[in-house]
Amino acid sequence: MLKIEEIQKNWETYMRLVRKLHMGNEIIDGYGEQIVDCPTGLLKSHVGSYPGALVEMSLRVTKRLRALAKITDVAVNPESLILVGMLHNIGHVGDMAKPLYLPEEDEWRRDKLSKNYIYNEKLQKMSISHRTLYILQSCGTQLTADEWIAIQVSQGSHFEENRYYAGSMPYLATLLQTARQQVIAEMREENK
Repeated sequence: MLKIEEIQKNWETYMRLVRKLHMGNEIIDGYGEQIVDCPTGLLKSHVGSYPGALVEMSLRVTKRLRALAKITDVAVNPESLILVGMLHNIGHVGDMAKPLYLPEEDEWRRDKLSKNYIYNEKLQKMSISHRTLYILQSCGTQLTADEWIAIQVSQGSHFEENRYYAGSMPYLATLLQTARQQVIAEMREENK
């Protein structure tokens, strides 16, 4: 769990970075209230099953992405690194009218099943990466092919829709997957 001060500090950094992007104002103005306290998981055992997790994870992934790009010394557009790092998970918010995750109201389910959240059944069913791409498109975001593929495969190559890209992903996609996996492992270790 994050303290309110941490959520606020993370949100200020997130807004500053996202507003630097060409469509950042549309994202922040349209989804800001949902982004700031959005979780990224349903169960207590999931990484990010707490308010503010989406922003925290996005900041960590972006920082790791930039470090990996620097270490590998391969030329990658810095704006692309920020865009995919900060926004690859934005699908967790839901849509402008309804959040994807609702607090679990049933005390028994919270205690016995360790469920902090439930899916909002009133939303159109989409994968996180598809919802992310939809949100970005609805905000007028023009993605390069490499950015689009990086976001599409960011949740993992093990998903059926991402298997097509295995073995031929652009470098940006490989960097994002690597950064994301490292951050998730780090956050899992911290929450033990």
